[in-house]
Amino acid sequence: MQGNLHYGRKSKKRTGKNIEITRVEKIKNKCPFPHLQGDNLKFLVGMDISKYNIIDMDAYGVPAELIEALWMKSYYGVVVITAIRSVMGRMPDIILAANGYTEPMIKKAPILLSSNGLEKFLNFLYIKGIRKVSGFFFDRKYYITCKMEA
Repeated sequence: MQGNLHYGRKSKKRTGKNIEITRVEKIKNKCPFPHLQGDNLKFLVGMDISKYNIIDMDAYGVPAELIEALWMKSYYGVVVITAIRSVMGRMPDIILAANGYTEPMIKKAPILLSSNGLEKFLNFLYIKGIRKVSGFFFDRKYYITCKMEA
């Protein structure tokens, strides 16, 4: 929900349209642009997101909770996702649970259950109504563009 949004500025320039950009950054003084300071999940849950055509999920780690929040709010639009798994490759519990693993299983062997992380992440997106994704996938880094439909 932050990033430098280079494509946003380029889109403004290319189309000549006024594109409203709302940035959220957790780390103080990191973003040189006007932005909301704090937890992006808390802002997302409390915001009216119906006016946004594109939401950029450039959060730390795998933004499963942010995607869940969009789904719960019946968001309809394009989502750009940057997901980077940890060094050990552990997937968030919400993704493992969506893939059929129980809480005791996740508690006992979360890293083992996180193998084939890309497949599990794409399954999670499918469960949330996302039927088509495009992007680049490098080891534990996923750069995805998709469309959520209510």
